[in-house]
Amino acid sequence: MALVAGDIVSPIVFIAAPSVQGPVFGIVDDAAGLDVLWNNGTFVQGLTAVSPSLDKIGAADAAVAARIVGRRVQVNDPAGQNIWGLCVCISVYTRQINGGPALARTMALLQNPTGEYFIEVLASDCTAVQ
Repeated sequence: MALVAGDIVSPIVFIAAPSVQGPVFGIVDDAAGLDVLWNNGTFVQGLTAVSPSLDKIGAADAAVAARIVGRRVQVNDPAGQNIWGLCVCISVYTRQINGGPALARTMALLQNPTGEYFIEVLASDCTAVQ
């Protein structure tokens, strides 16, 4: 995956799990040395050795965003994942999974109704209910 300055990246996500702060995102400051400014304010230089563990974040299809962003959604798949209840979709984006556009997945960032945690899931696994 070729990164350039200004690209948004995130560590690879392996499973859907709730997080109080949500996923971590960063902005590439220098692609040659892979210097990243993370959303918590940390600036890390020289991530070249671990760059395969980063996903490139991009814009999602407008139709997907219109379908679920700002709405309450139910996570339907995999079976049993409806334990998260009805969450509010606050954003959708693509993750170029460790390698590029051929492996891009559209993700939904959900927040539970009480605002206690965030969860990131495949947007295709969500159904808008309200």
